[in-house]
Amino acid sequence: MSARSSIRPMAPVRVLLVVLMILVGFGVAGADSPDPRGADVAYIATGTNFPDALGAGPAAALGSGPILLVQTDSVPSQTTTELNRLEPRLIVIVGGTAAVSTTVENTLKGLSFGPTVIRVSGSNRYATAAAISQQAFPCAEGEVMAGRDRQGVVCRPELSGNWSTQEVDSTGTVGAYTSIALDAFGNPVISYHDSTNTSLKLAHCDDPACSGGGESIVTVDNTANLGYYTSLALDSSGYPVIAYYDATNTSLKLAHCNDPNCSSGGESIVTVDNTANLGWYTSLVLDSSGNPVIAYHDVTSASLKLAHCDDANCSGGGESIVTVDNTADVGYTPSLVLDAAGNPVISYYDSSNSSLKLAHCNDANCSSGGDSLVTVDNDAELGRYTSLVLDSTGYPVISYYDNANTSLKLAHCNDANCSSGGDSIVTVDNTADVGWYTSLVLDSAGNPVISYYDLTNSALKVAQCDDANCSGGGESIVTVDNTATVGWDSSLVLDPAGNPVVSYYDATNGDLNVTSF
Repeated sequence: MSARSSIRPMAPVRVLLVVLMILVGFGVAGADSPDPRGADVAYIATGTNFPDALGAGPAAALGSGPILLVQTDSVPSQTTTELNRLEPRLIVIVGGTAAVSTTVENTLKGLSFGPTVIRVSGSNRYATAAAISQQAFPCAEGEVMAGRDRQGVVCRPELSGNWSTQEVDSTGTVGAYTSIALDAFGNPVISYHDSTNTSLKLAHCDDPACSGGGESIVTVDNTANLGYYTSLALDSSGYPVIAYYDATNTSLKLAHCNDPNCSSGGESIVTVDNTANLGWYTSLVLDSSGNPVIAYHDVTSASLKLAHCDDANCSGGGESIVTVDNTADVGYTPSLVLDAAGNPVISYYDSSNSSLKLAHCNDANCSSGGDSLVTVDNDAELGRYTSLVLDSTGYPVISYYDNANTSLKLAHCNDANCSSGGDSIVTVDNTADVGWYTSLVLDSAGNPVISYYDLTNSALKVAQCDDANCSGGGESIVTVDNTATVGWDSSLVLDPAGNPVVSYYDATNGDLNVTSF
């Protein structure tokens, strides 16, 4: 008898046990979640037969959630206990009502933490497996999920090829310290530094790719050696508001234009803070009233500062200017957002401790005391070039450079202050000396998209993650431009279709460039 013919088929129950043991090895089944924070999704399958649990395995692995088993008409206490521990936002029942009854479905819908419960099934076990595959992997090869609309999942091509790169301004040495926004038509508006004339400039393109040749390019302020560390926002009329550093007067300045191109000559230009050598690494947002809020570094006191203006031009004289953190040499490369209450959240570099920090203020001016100041990552010498956004639950997501390992990292916190521990901290790209000048946004699915500089190859790169933590292993990482020493000071936005648009500095040619997908 041959060795092959001597192998006996396993009984279905033994097959199920083997399948579940394999799944546990991949961290998607069993009593413990692979994520210490809990799970966003849990899959429910019958424990009396194996095909549905087997078919759900890859989907559970993708979602970093468990497969939990039930009886046809009841939920075992062990399963209920585990669901209450994990509190998944989504529960997916695998199979039809003959496998998992509506009684079980209603029991799951009635759990105290209020999960969303859906069922994925087909006419037989084969159709159910196919339906689970389509639900978890909705996009074809070469595409990634960009979100959902009323018709369902929106897929778009991976970020390889099809990039359009334009030289926007090449008059002298220009293009450092870029900051980009899109106007109501999706056309780029970019603030940047003119090194030749030591001035602040603004480019407003007349098409989404900046390829029409009719771009408006103006000098906004040339009254001194200024225009460093620009940060741009558009007001409710689409008029540019720009924070920047004045090196001659070692001060923080703000320009508020009175037209979309800053070309009419009546712009408001004011000094916001000149109490020391300050205004480095500005990060600007507008509050709900359209008043500027600016985070910046104070070189003299080696601290993180925040200015909250009491009018749209910072000209009223009643601005709130406070020191947020002066516990060490801190406040480098800050990135500022406002939470749902309008309170500042700021990521920044702590030079004394070579670490990434986060400040979450408990009032709009960071002035009442009791603000949360935490170290997010101090695993090595890291934390430069931070870029911060908040996810849909208000939890910080931060991209930054790991100097010790010359890599791009991402932290996704599991609470609003990054203070509870168990935050997701991953290396996104370590293929070379990469991760300088990061700029981060979230796509419509909540997945990070990051532009950054590759020092080894003197190139601009973009990473598109396939999950909220960049931990799934299927990230799309592409070199967008390597034609020269390019990619410094990148600034990233997504166009209305969810595709990246990046402004950056071409250091070889001294040009301002824009690339779009």
